[in-house]
Amino acid sequence: MFPVQRFEEACHSVLEEHGTQAPQYGATEGYEPLREIIAQEHGARYGILAKAENVLITSGSQQALDLIGKLLIASGAT
Repeated sequence: MFPVQRFEEACHSVLEEHGTQAPQYGATEGYEPLREIIAQEHGARYGILAKAENVLITSGSQQALDLIGKLLIASGAT
């Protein structure tokens, strides 16, 4: 079910263009060009005025849920 061929092509392209940078750890907030695209797309689609610094890329749903919990749940709340 996975598009293995397309994934292989994407990996090859990234390593060819950014081979020395791609395997390195990135910014905690996520890949800046991706954050810029997301901010622009949400602005165009939903009328949200967002900048790349307003977007955070997580490594998965668990990280996102943890951050949301830390943001919305008050310390000491039951």
